[in-house]
Amino acid sequence: NAGDELYWYLLSSDGNTQYDSYNVVAASGSTNTFTIDPEALGINTGNYLVKFEIKTPCCGLSVPIWKDIEVVEGPEAPANLAISNITTTTATATWDANGESSWEYSIDGSTWNSVNTHSADLTGLTPNTNYTFQVKAVSGECDGSIASTTFTTLQGYTITATANPTDGGTITGAGTYNSGDNCTLTATASTGYHFTNWTENNSVVSTDATYTINITDDHTLVANFTQDEYFITLWANPSNGGQVTADHAGPYHYGETVTLTATAAQGHTFSHWSDDPTNTSNVRTVTVTAPAAYTAEFSVNTYTVNATANPTDGGTITGAGTFNYNTSCNLVATANTGYSFVNWTDDHDNVLSTNAAYGFMVSDDVSLTANFQRNTMDLTVTGGTWPYDGTAHTATITPEVSAGTTIQYRTSETDAWSNTVPSITDAGTLTVYVKASNPNRQLHAYCHPD
Repeated sequence: NAGDELYWYLLSSDGNTQYDSYNVVAASGSTNTFTIDPEALGINTGNYLVKFEIKTPCCGLSVPIWKDIEVVEGPEAPANLAISNITTTTATATWDANGESSWEYSIDGSTWNSVNTHSADLTGLTPNTNYTFQVKAVSGECDGSIASTTFTTLQGYTITATANPTDGGTITGAGTYNSGDNCTLTATASTGYHFTNWTENNSVVSTDATYTINITDDHTLVANFTQDEYFITLWANPSNGGQVTADHAGPYHYGETVTLTATAAQGHTFSHWSDDPTNTSNVRTVTVTAPAAYTAEFSVNTYTVNATANPTDGGTITGAGTFNYNTSCNLVATANTGYSFVNWTDDHDNVLSTNAAYGFMVSDDVSLTANFQRNTMDLTVTGGTWPYDGTAHTATITPEVSAGTTIQYRTSETDAWSNTVPSITDAGTLTVYVKASNPNRQLHAYCHPD
């Protein structure tokens, strides 16, 4: 109960000799323990008595309670205690088993930790710090003697490594190392970047992506990466069909977008992109991920040349039709019988040529006219005068006509035409009618001489 006093005494087995005593005022519901340290008390192994008494405020001391105990020889202190594998934050403790199977250890007087092997891995230590390690065997409820040693953790060095730019790549290998250790840093470039070099204090220390340092101090390093750069090549097919331009000049970084525009030359039309035949838009945006070439396909324009005869029965025309841009068209006008070619005119009546054969380079749709005219001839007849002498005289008529013309005569409008020149035998005046006929000419004058 609260306020009671607990007394205990360590006595010899016959109760005549007292070796130790202990008293405490109990708290309500408390449990009290005490430890006997034979070595400290200078007692040997053997049997002993422990006497317990409780003193209450109301009743004084209770009837003693006696308990027999035996002090036995505990396990020996572990032999050959050693600390190895010392790093900045870890170490390994080992000792001889000495036939024992259970031990407890403590670092710097901290809580005892149980192990079932004669070794302990020590972690969570502080670099460059002195520690005291203690270990004892535990046999049942009996603790053995303590073995103790000291050790010092190594001086630790920090290796810091960063990427420049931060999204240029990743780094492995940085951390805390012991003096004399080797630290191997590895820089791995991200997509669209390549490793350039390692720098420390702005000085290049290596151009290899894997860099090894023998640790003797702290290091702060930077892995430098550079964006990949690419060029793109632009082509027009055919080369005179047009041109392809980019909205800005290269080189281009990985992932950069570029807008391409295909512009057709005169007489050509953009068709499609060679790498994407279904894309018929002359403007496209591409994302650069590697060197590339883009070809704009152009087609040659075709034009129609129409040619008509005026008048329609004046002649025939060859050479009209459909032509590619900048190719030659050769028109030939051939006059029908009784007609002659005059000239070529366009749909605005501009005279283009007076040659029946007319050639030109086609650059647009055109409509041309071959103009013809009927052939004509002039008939001039001169009469004559002769004296009357009773002799027959043949009329002298000299028509001025074109070659191939047939001349016919008659002396009356009702007479038939004759190829014979009429004669005059009587005195008087004779009227002679003259007709000229030419299949290639149109009669321009129809005369009769007196």
